[in-house]
Amino acid sequence: MSRPAHGNCTVHWCDEVCLVVVKGSFNREGVSAMQTAIRSSWQDAGAPARWAHVMDLRQWEGGTPDSFATARELALWTVTHGAVAVLRIHAGSFLGRVTDRQGVLDDLGVPVIDCSSVGEAWLWLDQHGLACAACRGLIGESS
Repeated sequence: MSRPAHGNCTVHWCDEVCLVVVKGSFNREGVSAMQTAIRSSWQDAGAPARWAHVMDLRQWEGGTPDSFATARELALWTVTHGAVAVLRIHAGSFLGRVTDRQGVLDDLGVPVIDCSSVGEAWLWLDQHGLACAACRGLIGESS
């Protein structure tokens, strides 16, 4: 018998940006559901070869110990499927440090950028040729 998924997310694509808004506390099944949603949306977006994976973590409440291995699988999948950077938007550094201690984003081979605001994430995307006017509106909607 499988456990119900905890935590939820919404996935939005705009050109070369995948924005994932994460809410609540995740267990392994919740991360698996997020992984399925991101993979499906990547296909629906035309399987872009170069994109930025933007995680809005301002409403994330953490994860159970068994969720981090699945989150690592997701991170590796994003890089092998074209993600050139992972941007984490979060209000403080605590949850980022939790993820870092679990090794979720270790040795991905792409930059992992921590942003304290949507504006900071937008600036990074713009400087690296990944932003467009439409995705600025999309990212702004998550604030």
